[in-house]
Amino acid sequence: MLDLLPASVWNDQKTFFEPACGNGNFLVAILRRKLAKIPQPSARHPQQDVEFEILRSLSSIYGTDICPQNVEETRQRLRGVITDHTSETKYWDTHHTSTAFLPLVEDILTLNIQQANALEPGKTLICEWQVPGTKKFRKVFHYLKEIHAPVYEDKEIHAPVYEDKEIIDYGRLTFKT
Repeated sequence: MLDLLPASVWNDQKTFFEPACGNGNFLVAILRRKLAKIPQPSARHPQQDVEFEILRSLSSIYGTDICPQNVEETRQRLRGVITDHTSETKYWDTHHTSTAFLPLVEDILTLNIQQANALEPGKTLICEWQVPGTKKFRKVFHYLKEIHAPVYEDKEIHAPVYEDKEIIDYGRLTFKT
């Protein structure tokens, strides 16, 4: 099924949402294709830049399911794809992986793969990972609307927990939360 999509959809900026993700088969295949487009770490592509691109790819994938076991299995499988990708990457230096990389993978998985009923609009809070500048993330929370409507509402949620104040230093990269 994914082979029917044009090659242009496999960049890190295209967003995928699976409203009934099950155990993640479709999302795993999407993530693998996105990761295949990311260059290997090298002098031209420092490992931190590659880490950022991996996080960008992961942050563009969303899924919901009503079964909590499916949600957890999907998260585990996506985590496994990231682990496999970094361990199979020829020049990946595990000793120089940024300290924020794995915690951010967990944060993205927790926020992007949720137990929810996508047919009940307005009850599911979705985190949009915006990249407002070079090597930065900003979390903006929206309620999921009806499936036939645009996925995100135009307004930000202004709950104190979600304000754009905390800065996570990621080496040369900065991730706003």
